Amino acid sequence: MPAVHNVDRCIADAIQVVSGCTIGHRSLKFIDYDKFAATFVDFSNDRAVRISSKKYARLSAMKFAEKQGWLKPGERIEEFTDREKELIIRAYSEMPEMDLIDIARVKVDIPKEGLPSIPTHITACESCGELIFDHRETIKEGYALCRSCASGSYYEK
Repeated sequence: MPAVHNVDRCIADAIQVVSGCTIGHRSLKFIDYDKFAATFVDFSNDRAVRISSKKYARLSAMKFAEKQGWLKPGERIEEFTDREKELIIRAYSEMPEMDLIDIARVKVDIPKEGLPSIPTHITACESCGELIFDHRETIKEGYALCRSCASGSYYEK
């Protein structure tokens, strides 16, 4: 078990539980920018909203914990300890949303093939033979290639 707990992906788990959107149904897309943020798109009217954590949300949570008497005035707690995690979770569940998150209307252009649906186009990579869905192949020197074969993979065989 790692000593440091990464939270960059647990927001995706929370969104799946709360919204019912899932990666498997293509109603949730995980794009890793190493941020604690999410964008929600209403495809029926092309409106979108982006929710992100405020820069000082963690500090605000600790101040809130102190005001509530859960933390002694001036008490310092090391980051990433169970005690800090407990206080932050408790504070986040009781603090006003405006102290924790920023909400902004945004525009998101999602190509038709990126929308939730059954794949409309399937081709095979001409190098490795793996299937590529919805026109995500790369044409390189006249060959239809998957992203890994066209520009390098995240794994080695």
